[in-house]
Amino acid sequence: VSSLAFGPGDTLASGGYDRMVHLWDSRLCQPRLAAQNHYAPLAELRLLRGGCLLGTDRSGNRVAWSAVTGRLMDPPEG
Repeated sequence: VSSLAFGPGDTLASGGYDRMVHLWDSRLCQPRLAAQNHYAPLAELRLLRGGCLLGTDRSGNRVAWSAVTGRLMDPPEG
């Protein structure tokens, strides 16, 4: 695990060197969702309002997923 982020409710996001992102129910300690589609390990994760999971690698490249479906999204501006 290279990055963790707590989101609204009981959601915990984890990212690792395997380029996978996992969303967990932190209360039940059970997985909710797994997504892969980033070319480098993530250095930072953030769960944003509106259901967006934003990841940044060590080079500053950003990628965003839907925290509901796991599908790629356009990263938010800013």
